[in-house]
Amino acid sequence: MEDTEQQYVVFVCNIHWNPKTIHNKKNAKEELPSQMSFDIPSSVLVQANKNKKDFNDIVETFCYNLLAKKYNHEVYNCQIWLPLEDE
Repeated sequence: MEDTEQQYVVFVCNIHWNPKTIHNKKNAKEELPSQMSFDIPSSVLVQANKNKKDFNDIVETFCYNLLAKKYNHEVYNCQIWLPLEDE
C-alpha cells in the first residue's frame, strides 16, 4: 500500500532545557538533545487547519508537549522550523 498522505516534518533546534525539572530520577544522567526533527501527526494538522491564524501556535504547543513528555524535562525555549509552503 502506497502512502499518499504528505508528511509534515518540522525541525526543532536550539533546545534549551530546564535542568531542575527531572521527573524521572532513573534517567537523570541521560543526555538531552539540542536538536531533532519529527513528523507532525495528521490529527494535529487537522486541528491546526481548522483555525489558520492559530496554526503555528498549535504546532508549537504540540512540539513543546512532545519534547516534555518524551524526555521528562521542561523545555525553556527552542526554534521550530516549519516546512516551506507551496504557493
